[in-house]
Amino acid sequence: MSEDLVVQTNGPYLRVVLPDFDPDWAEVWGAVDFELEDGIERAEVVSPSYPGDQCVAAVRKLVSQLEQRGVHAVVEWEGAPPKQQAEASAVHA
Repeated sequence: MSEDLVVQTNGPYLRVVLPDFDPDWAEVWGAVDFELEDGIERAEVVSPSYPGDQCVAAVRKLVSQLEQRGVHAVVEWEGAPPKQQAEASAVHA
C-alpha cells in the first residue's frame, strides 16, 4: 500500500488508492470529487483493511458517494478483508 492518497483517471476509469493510515475522509472526497468529470464510468478503490468499523464505514460511504454520481465503484481490500466485509461476502456466496 501507499503512505499517500493516490487519485488518478484513465479515460472513463478512476483509481483511488487509500493510504495505510486512517485518512482525512473529507480530503479524500475532495480529491476524488476534483477528478470526477463527465465520462467517468467506473472506479476502483484500493483500501487497506483498516481496523475498526468506522474506517470500513468510511470506505463504504466513499463508494456510495461515487455511485450517487453515476460511477460504478468496487473496493479491492488489501490484506484480509474487514470482518464485516468477509461476513457480507459469505452471506452472498
